[in-house]
Amino acid sequence: MKDLLKQWMKQKIIRRIAIGLGMTSLFFSIYSFSQPSQEVETKQINSIRTSTTYTLEARVKPNVLYPEGTTLHPKKAFTTALADQLLIHMTIKVDSNRPVKVKGSFNPELVIHADDLWTKSFKLKSGREFSQTCQDCQVEETMEVKVSELIQYLNHIEDSLQIHPSNYVFHIKPQLTGSIDDKGKTFSLQDGDGLHFNRQQTVLSLADKEKLQISETYPIKNVIQQTNNLDLCLLQIPVTPARIIFSLLTILLVTVVIFTSENRKQEDVPEYAWIDYKYRKLLTPVKMQVNLEACTELELESFASLMFISEEKESPIFRYENKHEVLYFVPDEPFVYYYITGKR
Repeated sequence: MKDLLKQWMKQKIIRRIAIGLGMTSLFFSIYSFSQPSQEVETKQINSIRTSTTYTLEARVKPNVLYPEGTTLHPKKAFTTALADQLLIHMTIKVDSNRPVKVKGSFNPELVIHADDLWTKSFKLKSGREFSQTCQDCQVEETMEVKVSELIQYLNHIEDSLQIHPSNYVFHIKPQLTGSIDDKGKTFSLQDGDGLHFNRQQTVLSLADKEKLQISETYPIKNVIQQTNNLDLCLLQIPVTPARIIFSLLTILLVTVVIFTSENRKQEDVPEYAWIDYKYRKLLTPVKMQVNLEACTELELESFASLMFISEEKESPIFRYENKHEVLYFVPDEPFVYYYITGKR
């Protein structure tokens, strides 16, 4: 019987340890599932800044105002009565924190829109290609429009066809096809679709929303994915293995608790052994056989009831056993309260 009780005690200790470890394992299991398995770190490794600038230059033929001729730099408009040639300087700048490759081509053309009546395209110059590898790159292109010849051409069409549009739009298109290459990452060069000029009588003016400068910034970022670790004191465990380990450990410890539960093992231990172990400090053993016939006997249904009587009467609980049974009693003349449990 003592061996059974020791075995139960051992299992009880194991059960308590398993419960403690199980709660800890459950906590770390839940915590591991709340953490991302990977950490994503984004680091900017380069920044590419591009700007496209248009500069206007009107060359004036000799006249009353400028006897020797001159060069004007209009911002928005100029008169064709003075200027017989329009130069559009296009400058593309690329600034980078490290060398990049800039390449592309120009195929400038002039497109004339005569209201909704007709449209005509002219090639301004032969196309050309460019290629540079640098940190501070600059690409330039100049497009020339011979204003006097253009006006003569339009007057000829009007006289020939007897068509007199109320407005002309001159669309100067660089037709830039270019890219910036930074170690395999490619970005397009922007030309803003060129410039639009409105012609009314002898005045050429830029369209209202036209911009002479456009700019773009392209940040180059490096995304690094690395395994996230759980810090357990001095030990670091990757999150994914930690999830598996703590989940399996929790299941194992719950299984241990179930199979060492008190209700399952208590069936193998007689009731008196439980009582003797649990209330050993409250019991007073007696060796002589007790004659209960001298008092009024009150048999109780449970040891708990006897405990209640003992506390109420402030009397000790006596214990007597023979070969077949164990007697627990509380004398209180003329009564004696007792509880009997058999041996197995």
